[in-house]
Amino acid sequence: MENKKHNWLLPLLVALAAIVLIGFTWWTISIPTTPNLSTRFPTVHLTDPVRGGQDAQVTIVEYSDFQCEFCQTWHTVAQQILDKYGDKVRLVWKDFPLTDLHPEAKAAAEAARCAQQQFAFWEYHDQLFARQSELGTALYTDIAQDLGLDAQAFTRCRGSGDADTFITQSQQEGVTLGVSGTPTIYVGQYIFKEAPSFSTVDSLVSSLLSE
Repeated sequence: MENKKHNWLLPLLVALAAIVLIGFTWWTISIPTTPNLSTRFPTVHLTDPVRGGQDAQVTIVEYSDFQCEFCQTWHTVAQQILDKYGDKVRLVWKDFPLTDLHPEAKAAAEAARCAQQQFAFWEYHDQLFARQSELGTALYTDIAQDLGLDAQAFTRCRGSGDADTFITQSQQEGVTLGVSGTPTIYVGQYIFKEAPSFSTVDSLVSSLLSE
């Protein structure tokens, strides 16, 4: 009788152990990105592209790179946050092209800044991320045409180097703050060193709005 009891108990214990292991593994890989408090914050300049409410209660600042696939992921999350919270949140763009890793990042940033001169930064920005796999001179021209930009002014801007001033300013500021990779995202006084999930940012923004 005792042997039969042990024979029945052993498979049960093994099964329970397997369930615990699977649950722990799932919990480990699904932990959302958590932010850290930051004592230093980016300055929002008049030349920084801003989307959302100008007098928003929560400011999100992103250091980003148009050729970075994780920045593309963050772009989707940021849009969902803006869609949900509207003018309660503002999103500030900071250029941080990682040219050693992404050969088209700087050129894409310049093209977007040239679109900014014609008040079309965010429309251009969205198209760059939507067509990230196509980055190159032909795409930059195509997007400008699709958005109805002044072709001569856009081409002149791209050849002038004027946009470099804003890109360099953003990069230097980021380096001063300790930014080394993209995306780096500030949500209020919190900083993420990688693309957070929508649920993580949603919870944080909700908490900040309730303060």
